Amino acid sequence: MMWLYRLCVLCVAIGAFGAPKAALAGEEKNPVPVKADMRWLTVENHSFTVSLDDQVVDGCWTNGAEIKKALEDKLVKEGFSLMEEDSHVMSIYEVVISAFGSSRGDDECFVAYGLQFQDVDVNEFRQMEYAISGFYLNKLWDEWGLVVSKKEDMNAELKQDFQDFLDDFIKTIPKQKINILGQIAAKGDADDLQFWSQYLTK
Repeated sequence: MMWLYRLCVLCVAIGAFGAPKAALAGEEKNPVPVKADMRWLTVENHSFTVSLDDQVVDGCWTNGAEIKKALEDKLVKEGFSLMEEDSHVMSIYEVVISAFGSSRGDDECFVAYGLQFQDVDVNEFRQMEYAISGFYLNKLWDEWGLVVSKKEDMNAELKQDFQDFLDDFIKTIPKQKINILGQIAAKGDADDLQFWSQYLTK
């Protein structure tokens, strides 16, 4: 794939420089400013839950649980960790399967649907000795679609589309890393590029 080729080119280009100078000296360097979401660098290291938001009526979509299981199996196969929804420990990322729709007649349905990856962010508000701790969901990635189909065909169409959405998300991770490395190459120095290339490709 092109992203993999670019990653290899970056690694080969810096391979002859040895260990990063800042690492050898124990110095802390100034951050390289890049226009990107840093969560893409660690998303593979966190646990996930998969949830289903089914707001489709009139019997237009009936295999939501099957699709949820298929996406969970795909995530595990790709090396991601899953956490049970009823776990007392809050997962870092939530994958939401969403669908909204209804019948347009005896044999036709329309459904708007999407796949969202979002993480849990926590903040605190304090006044004197009193404090409120809250959390909210912060979107990392999503993809949406709209389908009009015969009722008997809707389940198969949505299952394939949701699987395609998950494939798109997984392919986005290395692309985002390549984007970040490209910006580091443009805005940082050779030492920055060498270190981050080693970190992101190990």
